[in-house]
Amino acid sequence: DKQIIRVNYEKDEDAKVEVKYTVQHWVAGVHQSDDDVEVTDKVWVNGAKELTVTADSLAQNNYTGYTFDNYNPADIKEGMTVSDGDVIKVNYLENEVTIKYIADANGNVNNDSETILAVNGTATGSTATAAPGYHFVNWTNEDGTVVSTDETYVPQRVNELYAAATYTAHFEEDAVTPPAPTPTPDEPTETTPTGTTPTVTAPTETTAVLGEAFAPVQPEVGVLGEAAAPEVGVLGEAKGPGTGDTAPIAAWSLIIVGAILTLGISAKKRKKEEQ
Repeated sequence: DKQIIRVNYEKDEDAKVEVKYTVQHWVAGVHQSDDDVEVTDKVWVNGAKELTVTADSLAQNNYTGYTFDNYNPADIKEGMTVSDGDVIKVNYLENEVTIKYIADANGNVNNDSETILAVNGTATGSTATAAPGYHFVNWTNEDGTVVSTDETYVPQRVNELYAAATYTAHFEEDAVTPPAPTPTPDEPTETTPTGTTPTVTAPTETTAVLGEAFAPVQPEVGVLGEAAAPEVGVLGEAKGPGTGDTAPIAAWSLIIVGAILTLGISAKKRKKEEQ
């Protein structure tokens, strides 16, 4: 009879091969190869060359100026099965930042905001213009720190990175200078040449209507050596010597002349009688 010899084999659990999948991080389309994560395992040599995705392998990294965008494949998650050699990509996009420029109540800015890439963007800045009667002072950040004293301010990267921020332009009122007072002309002053003495001209006597000089201030002495009494005018005003009135009176002169003639006639009569 034909004999059958059966050779039986048992599974060799130690007969394994290594399988792996790789997680790559791509920042704005650039592969960060130093950050690759390789997940390896050993499976039975005759089994499926598959691995189970772990949560740790899918961890997102922090890249300054960038934010996680998506996985590729998009539906990958912890617990899913991947084949030997599979690559999982973690993609990051560059952040966009918005920079705002504002002015206080006494001016304005020509660019109130701009949105740029945090790392590779370029800020254009803004120019401040003062309102009439005011002048620009400075730009400050949110903390009140002065960042520029130029009308045009362009933010710079800090640690190679633009950051979202708000900058304020400040203005002050112009100083008002009062107009210079109009000079007042000096009063003219009379000057006498050095070494000379001003000449004082004595007033001349005024001749009256009858050709007589005004009577002197002192009392006038009559023929008999007596001071003549002051004449009483029509209205009772005292006239003549001693009254302070120096105006000549024609009647006063006639009285004196008449008195002299009377005395002369009386003297002649007495002389004839004695003879």
